[in-house]
Amino acid sequence: RTHSIQNIATVEKQWFSVKEASAELRVSTERINDGIDGYLISATVHDEAVGYRQRFVSREEIERLRQVQFEHINDTEARALLNVPKSVYGLMCEAGWITRSSPNDVPPVVSGYIQHVSLLALIERLRKLAKDNKDRKIVASIPLREMNFRRTTNKARLIDLFRAIAAGELTPVDHDEQLSIGELMFAQDEVDQRIAS
Repeated sequence: RTHSIQNIATVEKQWFSVKEASAELRVSTERINDGIDGYLISATVHDEAVGYRQRFVSREEIERLRQVQFEHINDTEARALLNVPKSVYGLMCEAGWITRSSPNDVPPVVSGYIQHVSLLALIERLRKLAKDNKDRKIVASIPLREMNFRRTTNKARLIDLFRAIAAGELTPVDHDEQLSIGELMFAQDEVDQRIAS
């Protein structure tokens, strides 16, 4: 009898109430209910009595929502990931570095709508380019985080500069893998040539 009770206790829970789902996902019950009402979160509704409805979210749906949470970050998290000041981050946004999901398409369990996976892919590509260029000889270099309005007041040229970096037209040089993307180094003469008036 004790053995069967232990077995029941260790069986993985398959259904969660809204309150339990909110604890699992670390969001408010209001947000879970909003997602269910907006058909962005799948749930089963049980009518226990007149005027009383209990909603349950499956384990599979909880796992899907956890994946959605991983796939989306906010601006603060994106800036920390890139390690750049606000001014440079703003230029990156305008240059298309940051892809956002529509809030209407994402369950309300996230803190932001920036697509984390595509940003990670861009970061990985830049790191690989830096690694490929590690033996390249340059006279002077400049870190990515310093490509800002102190270098030029021409915003259009700065945005074009970040577009060129994202497209792989302007590639980073030697870079320590322990350092952040904001610390990627670029040949100063190439940067100055692109932003020169």
